[in-house]
Formats: sequence, structure tokens, C-alpha cells
Amino acid sequence: EGIDGDRRHHYPQVVSIAMGDADGFKAINDTRGHLAGDEAIVEMANALAQEMRDADIMARRSGDEFIFCWPGLNLGQAEEKVRELQSKLEAVGYKMSFGLIEVHTHEIGDDVWVQVHEVIDRADQILIGKKQRSGLR
Repeated sequence: EGIDGDRRHHYPQVVSIAMGDADGFKAINDTRGHLAGDEAIVEMANALAQEMRDADIMARRSGDEFIFCWPGLNLGQAEEKVRELQSKLEAVGYKMSFGLIEVHTHEIGDDVWVQVHEVIDRADQILIGKKQRSGLR
């Protein structure tokens, strides 16, 4: 199987991916200015980072969007993680909507980067649907 096959045995068999988008962020930029918006992003990132494990990945995707990768967490565990993140954000005055999916490592084919982009897009589409249904921006 080669190196990749050998490495597969050392990684979790399930990974949950989430897209997070700050609710009402445009209003911060529009009413308090872009510097205040930048400060809000930093404050949100710091609050979110407090809930991340060493193996987790959190990155700012663009604007007020963040992407999260939780190796070893199934969908139910990831939903609990999202609730923890939302609680942490609310404690500092912000709200965030999330799109969440679970991926099993055996579903990832040979072209890993294509698969990663597809997984991120699926999480993003779930997030977009939630925000549209709730009327949030």
C-alpha cells in the first residue's frame, strides 16, 4: 500500500468539518467601521481557539467565515462542539451559524485535494442553507 496506506492506520476514521459564519457581522463593519470589524474577528478567533483540542484545526476562510476540522469526532460529537463554540462566542457578544458534515476517511479517494474542496463546499452549502432559512446575514 505504500506510505499513504501505512499512515491511514494512524489517523482517525472519522473527521467532522464545519463552516462557521458570524451572524450580523456586516452591521459591525457598517456601523462601527472596518477596524472594529477586524477587532471583532480577532476577539471571535480567540474565543473559538479556547475550545479547540491540539489535533483540531481552525482557520479563517475569508471575511467573517471560519473553517473547523475535528479529527475523531463523529457528527453528534461535532454538534456538541458547535454548541460549545456558540456558547463561548455568545459570552463575548457574538453569534455564529455553522454548516457541519461528517466524513469517513475511507470515502476519500486518491485525489485528496479535490475531495477536501468538495467536503468544504458541502459544509458551506449546508451553512448557506441554514442562513437563508433563518434570514441571517
